[in-house]
Amino acid sequence: MITIGALLAFLGFFAGYNTSQKAVLTGDTKIELWLRSNAPNARIAGLLLLIAALLVLVTDKGIGAGTFVFFVMLMTFGSLIVLLSPLKIITLKTAGIAFALALAIELLNLV
Repeated sequence: MITIGALLAFLGFFAGYNTSQKAVLTGDTKIELWLRSNAPNARIAGLLLLIAALLVLVTDKGIGAGTFVFFVMLMTFGSLIVLLSPLKIITLKTAGIAFALALAIELLNLV
């Protein structure tokens, strides 16, 4: 459940980042271009994804710990996206691979 919450938080922040007017946006995938061209809808979708992530983490960990984990994830993903996205290190493809690997590890109870 933590991986799903983390994925939702990542996608929510990524949607908000791609609607920014001040950010250096270098990605050219169809999803990123759609987010940029439909900024009001993308902001609403990003906010809904962040709320969904918060709800998933609160139901999994409780109110206090879930909220704390959500804000730690939000700060971590925010820093990574702002710093590494212009360098094309973090793309949706690399994020998808990382989250698929994390979900597989979580479901197999390896950690």
